Amino acid sequence: MGEEAKQSVLNVTRGVLSTFNRARQLTEEKLGQSEKTDFDQNFENLSARADRAKLWTERIVKQTETILRPSAGSNEKIEDFVRGKLGKGLPTRTVPVEVLAQNMKSAGEDYGNIPLGHALLKCAETEMALGEAEKEFVSRSVNRIISPFKIFLTEEVRSIQKEKTILGRKRLDLDTAKAKQKRAKTTQAMQAADADVRHCQNEFDRQYELTKLMLEGVAKSQVSHVRNLQDFIEAQEAYHKTCAEHLQLLQQDLRRSFSAVNATAPPLSPDEEAQLAASSSLASQGSAAAASDVTTTQSFSSAPVHRRAKVIYDYDAVNEHELSLLADEVVVVYNTPGLDSGYMMAERGGEKGRVPVAYIELL
Repeated sequence: MGEEAKQSVLNVTRGVLSTFNRARQLTEEKLGQSEKTDFDQNFENLSARADRAKLWTERIVKQTETILRPSAGSNEKIEDFVRGKLGKGLPTRTVPVEVLAQNMKSAGEDYGNIPLGHALLKCAETEMALGEAEKEFVSRSVNRIISPFKIFLTEEVRSIQKEKTILGRKRLDLDTAKAKQKRAKTTQAMQAADADVRHCQNEFDRQYELTKLMLEGVAKSQVSHVRNLQDFIEAQEAYHKTCAEHLQLLQQDLRRSFSAVNATAPPLSPDEEAQLAASSSLASQGSAAAASDVTTTQSFSSAPVHRRAKVIYDYDAVNEHELSLLADEVVVVYNTPGLDSGYMMAERGGEKGRVPVAYIELL
């Protein structure tokens, strides 16, 4: 057998023996049959702080990713994980609000040249802008909080855990050597045990200082995390501000569009006004209930304008105050004080009642 093979066998044998001795030492410590080298309180506090930093950083990263990608499936999460390992950013995907925008746009185009169609197209444009703002927010958040926090977990925390594991082994080796030192009977055995204790003590002290130095570095990382949080909140603030601006503009646009629907149309001709007055007078002769309608008609006879409107869709009145409509028929409409903004008064022959403005188109 060559020298390299012998050395390899010797190393394996030593490794197995060390593992056995550590296991025995750990068992004896749990049974109270052997002494244990304790770490000082400062080291324990540093170690506990690192454990808390790991716990809360993992939770914050997980919940932040849930907020940024609430509908991500398992396949997408796997893809994000792999891309993260390769140092690539998150892929650009369609967000739910963009899907809503696409449906609104398709509906608006299908409805055509009616108020609802125009409103849907305006909303689709804004929802698409909100989708772009959301994707920008996701990208900035990944760069400003998720990536730095994950680097802390995968590099610093992982290194600390590795060094703590090595320190634990060094501590078991030291305590095993001390136990052998106590059991030594002969001078030769005592000298060998003393040398082993000194060697293990040096190894333990060196690893202790290295691990302690890394644990103290957690405080510096947490200072950086404060800056990361500030950057994240800044991105969040910019995102919500952008969304609010888009929505305010949309609201103003929709109000203008709705006002245009109720805008003043060309007045009726004198003959048409006379016909309208005659039909109202005829309707007033029906019953006592109709007499009340006459009073209402007279009170609005001084209104500046009446308008003609074409009915776009069939509409069934939901109560006695509304007027049923048939698609493509023409009615006379007008506003009255106190009427809900989504309705207008309509008259057809001797009938009248309020109708929703979404079902008519002014001529």
